[in-house]
Amino acid sequence: MVLAAERDPSLDDFEVPVNIAVNLDQISQMAHFLIVNTTQKSVDTAIEQQIVARLSQMIDFEKTPVLPRWIQRQVDKGEDARALRIVQFLNTEKDSPWFGKIRMANDDDSAGDATINQKSFVSSLKRYVLTPSNPNSGETWTVEKQQKILMNYWLAIERILVEPTDETSIIFKTNGLHMFHSASPAIFLHLANLKDFKADTVERLLRHAFENLPTEYIGVSAPAFWKRGSTASGLNQAAIRKFATALATAIHSHSAAGDAVSM
Repeated sequence: MVLAAERDPSLDDFEVPVNIAVNLDQISQMAHFLIVNTTQKSVDTAIEQQIVARLSQMIDFEKTPVLPRWIQRQVDKGEDARALRIVQFLNTEKDSPWFGKIRMANDDDSAGDATINQKSFVSSLKRYVLTPSNPNSGETWTVEKQQKILMNYWLAIERILVEPTDETSIIFKTNGLHMFHSASPAIFLHLANLKDFKADTVERLLRHAFENLPTEYIGVSAPAFWKRGSTASGLNQAAIRKFATALATAIHSHSAAGDAVSM
């Protein structure tokens, strides 16, 4: 505006609408930011998830402004807060297969180490894992237990499907994430029945399931399928659902279930 006014002095009187809120506490600032940026101008979903998660943690302890109903529902359910804690754990725990692979909101990934962003991971957890159909969801499961279960789950997947020298496996991209989160309810059901969520147990169950896959889906059980530029790279959402359904069915097959229970 200053540069433009140098050429056209009439712009010195140009009015800019401003809304200034004075002396707001931190939680009110967060709420106002969320309301404005999600109802008027879109804000990055990852930042929205971060704010909703923080609001969920503060809502019972501090005075909060009136929130739109759809935001209030998100805050009350607490899914963003729970999912975000799981993602942060997987991304920072050194033994985690996802260590350093998730680009969190506002993080700088100039080194290019991240293979997926926080937004996608949190959304996938909320859609497939933190749901009533998944045995490890619900209030009886602490976040700490869910963090460990998810880490063991992905450790088993990594052992079977990712070669040690493969740093670009599609397992750690959106297609791999959605595929195995989508199949997780069937897998976690068997683990819950066994009352055993150790990584070795998950690995044995997955190997039995892979052995029971129909011929047209058997490729998913080999590391080559998940190499960059191979079959997994070109899967669309419909194809991912078919592979996930086939894996879930194989887990429920007699031989897979029977062998797993007998371990």
